[in-house]
Amino acid sequence: MEKILEATQVILHEATEELPPLVRLENWEHYHEFAKHKLRGDAYGHPNFPDGYKVITSRLQWISEGACLAQTQSRLYALGRKA
Repeated sequence: MEKILEATQVILHEATEELPPLVRLENWEHYHEFAKHKLRGDAYGHPNFPDGYKVITSRLQWISEGACLAQTQSRLYALGRKA
């Protein structure tokens, strides 16, 4: 069992090294534009905007509110507090 746990930790570590840092959305909500589902909220850690900048994401691919994650066409977001 210990070897399985150790192998799992190695795999997770390698997988997360390849992921770019997540942008966090705070005060987020669902947003519809031309029949496309998107999110809007305050972004933190975005490479193109200062922290707290109000953004509208690209088209939403999937969302898991339970896991606090959302995938859009351009990036994976960590979901903070809802609006």
